[in-house]
Amino acid sequence: MVAKAGEPKTLLLDKIEAAVRALAEPAGSTRVAILKFLKSQYGLDFITKALSQNAFKNSLTKGVNGRRLVQKGQAFTVPGV
Repeated sequence: MVAKAGEPKTLLLDKIEAAVRALAEPAGSTRVAILKFLKSQYGLDFITKALSQNAFKNSLTKGVNGRRLVQKGQAFTVPGV
C-alpha cells in the first residue's frame, strides 16, 4: 500500500497498534486476530504484497522492544489500555 500524494505514510507498526486498540480483547490480541483485522481493513493486496510474515513479525518485535506493545504469551496489548 503506497501513500498517495498529501497523505501521511503509515508504518506497519502503527497499523498493528491500531488493530490491537480496535480489537480491544481483554487478554490481548493474537497474531492471527491482528492479521485478520488488517486484511479486513486494508484488503488482500495489502496482506499479500506489502506484508510478508517476516515484516509482520519484525514489526511486532519492534513494538514490544520499543514498549509500544506488551506481549503476554502469544497475545499483544497496548500499554495503558
